[in-house]
Amino acid sequence: GMTACCRWLQQIPVYLHSSIFGEVWFQNLVLIVSAAIAILTLRSSSRHERRRATVDVVLDQLKDESLTDARLIVRNLKNALGGIDSQTILIPADSPTQQAFFTVLNSYEFMATGLKTGAFDKKTYKRMYYTNVVDNWNVLKDFVFRYREKYRKQHGSVAGRRSETIFQDFENLAEKWKKRPLRADHGH
Repeated sequence: GMTACCRWLQQIPVYLHSSIFGEVWFQNLVLIVSAAIAILTLRSSSRHERRRATVDVVLDQLKDESLTDARLIVRNLKNALGGIDSQTILIPADSPTQQAFFTVLNSYEFMATGLKTGAFDKKTYKRMYYTNVVDNWNVLKDFVFRYREKYRKQHGSVAGRRSETIFQDFENLAEKWKKRPLRADHGH
């Protein structure tokens, strides 16, 4: 562990001074060792920072009224008798319902991209949001696929190819998690 490692590092100067190694080599080694320690501590604090950032963003999203309202609109539609008719929601431009769908999708895409780039902590977010991510992707994917299709038609071949990347990180995250479900934690 770290303590054994530190004890060993403390022994190095003593050993080197009593040996035939030159002063310059000794100074270089001290630099290398302190760089290694700095990297170790940076890595551990960045894990901490990532967790911190993840929790902060989740809390911000919970406080965000427009996102809360949007989630409610999506949930109510999902639970309504006819369920979600993506086609009807997509046809009028910028209807409140459509905006609500994009608000929810954007929030998940933002988190998914942050996880992919390493800005957020995967384990922490998966513990908190596994069910939400998987369920919401199942509810919203038809809307996403139809929106990509519409985007492709509107933007022609070159720009239309970008349509595949729309909400792609959210899609990949949900599909990956479906294959690797959250395991039950028995108090470990």
